Amino acid sequence: MALDVLTRALAELERPAPVLPDAPAESPPRDPAAIMRRGLRPIAAARQSRVYRTIEDANAMIRERVIAYLNDPMPDRMLLIAAPAGIGKTTLAVEVAERRVLGSNEGRVMYIGPRKEFFDDIRVVSARLGLLTPAQFDATWYPWQGHHSGDQNNQLQHPATCRWASQIKQWMRRGYTGMSFCEQHSVCGWNYINNDCAYHAQRARPERIIFAQYEHASLGHPLLEQCRVLIGDELPIRAFLYTTDDQPGWIIPPHAIAPQGVANEPLDYLLRGLSSLALRPPRDSVTWHGAALLGELGGAAYVAAVCADATMDARAAAIAPAVRQPSDVDDVPYFHLRPTVQLLAREAAAALRGTPQIERVQVDRQGLHLLIRRTPANLPPHTIWLDATANARMYETLFQRPVEVVQPEVALRGRVYQVWASLNNKGQFLPGVAESTQTKQAAAKTDHLRKQIAHIADRGYTTIGYIGHKGIIDTLTPKGTDPDVIAHFGGSRGTNRLERCDCLIVVGAPQPRIPAMLDAAAMLYDTRDVAFDPTWSVRDVPFDGLPYAYAMGGFWNDPDLQVLLEQFRDAEILQSIHRARPLRNDVDVWLLTNVPIAGLPVQLVGLHALYGAVDRDGQPLKIKDPARWPSVLRWADQATADDPQRQLTSTDFRAQFQLSAPTARGWMAALVATGQWQFVTLEGVRSGVPGKAICKAFRHKIN
Repeated sequence: MALDVLTRALAELERPAPVLPDAPAESPPRDPAAIMRRGLRPIAAARQSRVYRTIEDANAMIRERVIAYLNDPMPDRMLLIAAPAGIGKTTLAVEVAERRVLGSNEGRVMYIGPRKEFFDDIRVVSARLGLLTPAQFDATWYPWQGHHSGDQNNQLQHPATCRWASQIKQWMRRGYTGMSFCEQHSVCGWNYINNDCAYHAQRARPERIIFAQYEHASLGHPLLEQCRVLIGDELPIRAFLYTTDDQPGWIIPPHAIAPQGVANEPLDYLLRGLSSLALRPPRDSVTWHGAALLGELGGAAYVAAVCADATMDARAAAIAPAVRQPSDVDDVPYFHLRPTVQLLAREAAAALRGTPQIERVQVDRQGLHLLIRRTPANLPPHTIWLDATANARMYETLFQRPVEVVQPEVALRGRVYQVWASLNNKGQFLPGVAESTQTKQAAAKTDHLRKQIAHIADRGYTTIGYIGHKGIIDTLTPKGTDPDVIAHFGGSRGTNRLERCDCLIVVGAPQPRIPAMLDAAAMLYDTRDVAFDPTWSVRDVPFDGLPYAYAMGGFWNDPDLQVLLEQFRDAEILQSIHRARPLRNDVDVWLLTNVPIAGLPVQLVGLHALYGAVDRDGQPLKIKDPARWPSVLRWADQATADDPQRQLTSTDFRAQFQLSAPTARGWMAALVATGQWQFVTLEGVRSGVPGKAICKAFRHKIN
């Protein structure tokens, strides 16, 4: 095996598609001023300048822009369709793809979807369009199959495409191309590839529209060069950020950091230094990064000199080592030298300048972490992407191309009620095991939310859907709820199963963990050298078109971080809301979080208003626990139903609800404030001192 190849060429860097870490959210850093500034704040209402279109007009606008874009023979930009979910973007995209191949013999169309099952949705949409018969659909569309060993129990729908699927995955994780594994005589060889391989046989498929996965936008695709149009659906960020076993970055195990055969002695010494840090005893299980890492390697000046001497051609491709049999893949070296040298050189240069650096090289017990990203493949000249919550800055960063945005505004047919009392992020429900105070607070928070949900559900809805944090929303939903109407943040995009609901309850906000945010930003903004500013501060964020704002925490000092936060939090909330299709359906959406969502018209609902605990002028009643108001009101009405002249005293309230005397009197005053009750005097009570009772609102006095 040619182990010294690491000094003669560079990796092409092809690895499995990433998945952002799904870890419990941590509370953001606390801003000392935040406590004083929290709450709903009146502001001057911004003038509404947007023009709302009908769904039909919006689709006509999108179609016109798409046609103009496709008529441009060599556009210098991609087209981003940022119309809201439910407008029919997928229908339009399928129509564009099918009309393209029906009206032209020029190249193929590649359609990239969020998941394999999405192809079934495309089939339904195509049938509804009626441009193709079912037989024509099967002759026009082809769902590309990746490298997999197949499902032994269902080979018809999930046939095997590769006999070495797991091995080729490991091979690519080490930095080599998939084809360099296949072509080896000891693996498959060209004879097998050309005559027997089910995966490579797909290259000869005659279908004009290829349905593929997100990874093909970054890794490339065998048929991509034959395509003149690429259509993508939903945000493909996971295909561009490297992860290893759900951990951020490309992770090189400790034993593979310093391979044999490195002829450059200083570089070999540097690699062995990285390896030794990863192999420190368990008691030293820390993460080495930044200045501390450079210091352990000999200092910034030394690291800079070694990396300068080891400069390599960034365009070179990996020379794949030979293997005697497929199982040898576990022993081949990682081809990581190029990114390791480049990243260390950048960090050393920043240290020498005395400027804060983005720490993309990290070492811990798992090994060497390289926070890098994939670059876009050689995409077709016409690239159209559909994303209801698209951010132009995000797409320009991902695809490294200018972006033309099409974003028509469409009025909602349904209604969105936002209960703004709390953020309801995941961290509020996950206390530390040993922290009894936090445990009680989390239990109280859960109980409060369960009461809110129950009160909303008690409004006569037929079918109620629920979306929230996985585990938490399952706990909050009533027992016996159909699992089909329950969805989770991060898993609701692209699903239509909630559109039959006449009520959707969205609980909380998917607040990302700060470390995960910084790692994702380091990978996404790979050309940035200026360190991120993770300062968590508070800024008034207005609700759409309303004279109110909420003091929201965010990375307001760093636009790049803030874009990521809003994409992972705000955009996910908006995507969840549109699962019920409020553009088309007469549906009530209840949003239980205080995050103002840009462009989303809402009706703000305080806790007192939610429970009907308001006075005759609509102002909140002076009670501490509005969740108890419905039961108090119901009891008072029932107690006087047979005798409207009956008086209720504080003793009655204390006995019924186990209240203190002041609290009982507060509830009595609240009932009077509604205008439906009045105070009456009870004479001769407590040694002649007049006492008070309440009764229904009519003049009445007891002598």
